[in-house]
Amino acid sequence: QVLRKILRGLERHADPLLGGEGACVMWYGATDTLDSELGTSQQGRAALGRGTERVHADRQQAVLEVLKPGAAKESMVYMGRLLALLFAGDEATEQLMLLPKEPLTMCCGNGLCVHISH
Repeated sequence: QVLRKILRGLERHADPLLGGEGACVMWYGATDTLDSELGTSQQGRAALGRGTERVHADRQQAVLEVLKPGAAKESMVYMGRLLALLFAGDEATEQLMLLPKEPLTMCCGNGLCVHISH
């Protein structure tokens, strides 16, 4: 079910795992807006339409609401972290769990890019 939710937030032929290395894979699902001055989250839930002009995309972060094991309601997770947890090896997952529960910084600088190599 989580993978279906992820697919709904991507363009039809986008591949966040094996897509071309240079091009971003854009997220069109729910977003969270970071307050850059405070480094905090505004927990926004705006869904972006394909082709929509995005203002301050560097502050927006791709998110997905998932039901965690043992939880009664869905919680927001950052897509970069989620994809890394789903597809990383055991050692990388252990290291990721030690990091703060904040969005991962993509090397392309775009918070809406979900390309795993960025």
